[in-house]
Amino acid sequence: MFAKINIDPDGMEASLSFAFDDGITLTLDAIKIALNDAGVCFGINEDTINQAILDAESLDDSDLDKTDLASKKANLKQTSYIVAMAKKPVAGKPGTIDYKVDTNRHYKVDIKSDKVDYREQMQVESVKNGQVLAEIILPTEGIDGMSIMGQALPARDGKPAQIKCGKNVELMGDNIVATSDGIVSKLGDIISVSPVYEVSGALDMKVGNIDFNGAVVINGDVGDEFSIKAGGDIHIAGVVGKSNIISQGNVVINGGFNGKEKGVIIANGDVDIKYVNHGNIRSKGNVVVKKEINNSNVFCLGEIEISRGSILGGTVMALQGVKVAHLGSEMGVKTTVIVGTHYELFALEEKLMGLNQIFAEIEKKIDPYVGNSSKFKALPDNKKMEIKKLRELCLETRIKFLDIEAKMLPLIEDAKHGTAEAIIEKTIYPDVTLRSKHCFRLFNEILLGPLKAVEDIENSTMHIGQVN
Repeated sequence: MFAKINIDPDGMEASLSFAFDDGITLTLDAIKIALNDAGVCFGINEDTINQAILDAESLDDSDLDKTDLASKKANLKQTSYIVAMAKKPVAGKPGTIDYKVDTNRHYKVDIKSDKVDYREQMQVESVKNGQVLAEIILPTEGIDGMSIMGQALPARDGKPAQIKCGKNVELMGDNIVATSDGIVSKLGDIISVSPVYEVSGALDMKVGNIDFNGAVVINGDVGDEFSIKAGGDIHIAGVVGKSNIISQGNVVINGGFNGKEKGVIIANGDVDIKYVNHGNIRSKGNVVVKKEINNSNVFCLGEIEISRGSILGGTVMALQGVKVAHLGSEMGVKTTVIVGTHYELFALEEKLMGLNQIFAEIEKKIDPYVGNSSKFKALPDNKKMEIKKLRELCLETRIKFLDIEAKMLPLIEDAKHGTAEAIIEKTIYPDVTLRSKHCFRLFNEILLGPLKAVEDIENSTMHIGQVN
């Protein structure tokens, strides 16, 4: 019996198998020489080679009958021994951020009772000048490997964690430190500290509208017809009425939002709220709602999450998808959910369609006179003036069209990273429309979850499947 050496194409291992006609002599030295001749110089396992030799020598056992001997030969012929193994490279660990303060604004839920402690939520994280907000944990270097041919296998170093210092924050060594008193806020990978404008109770006529270049805290309700504009986060302990809430950071509302169709919340970050009733929300982050979205328009560039509640009536649009317990209601309320769609791009596309329509109507009116000066000269003066105004309007429309196209370009790139899916934990009711840019589905019957809806682009519909 002889040995054969097989080298893995990527140089990660060498194996030994048996041959009964021709090959390498079954001795440790002969096999090591054969490995060396094949270029193998690293990771050779002599113990495995010796075991293979012993297994081959066991065929010479005189106690085996012909049947057993034939069976053992057949099995041994199918056996492969890994006699050399490369050292695989080990990738470095990525860097992390060890936050020393709470940068998330989420309700604290008692899992057993399923109740939210809204008073606890209003304990806003305040920091002092010089306080350490986070520690940067550096990535580790990768450990190079080596192929069985002695070639180095470079390892990837860990990537550093992404974090940037915003306002009133600076890097001191590996620590991120506040340089003023205020409220800590994290928007994407930027951590900041904002000065605070605080109202001890409800926002009323004595206080009036607020326009503050920092964080705003309202320890009560905000009634109708008020305006709050903040350069940082906005925290409201109570309920918000038909008012405009505009934040360059996150918006946290412990109570609900009764927008009465006109009220608007606009956030450059996340929105965390108890419920939305006949309101309008535009968020460049996530929208987390604890109870329900009722007959409202809620658009965001993150994810809409209502893990214990419902979306019934109105339209919601989320670039990164939707998670909800119930979609629609037993009463068959018309509800539209749009996933994987950039709401700002969607609005510009709607404007573009409107301009195209205007452009087509103008061209229809002026086309008979384009390149036909005699026909134009034959018109009465008032008609000539009308055509001239239409030509001016045509040029203005074209300029607007090009301006919108320019605004759309960066948004088109952002929209490519959307997630066109919805998770429905419990129920989809009739009269719910679920759509994406390419797909559409109207539900006419009750479906029970947990369900996952994803695009079926080939059939232009949203495919519904059970979630395991």
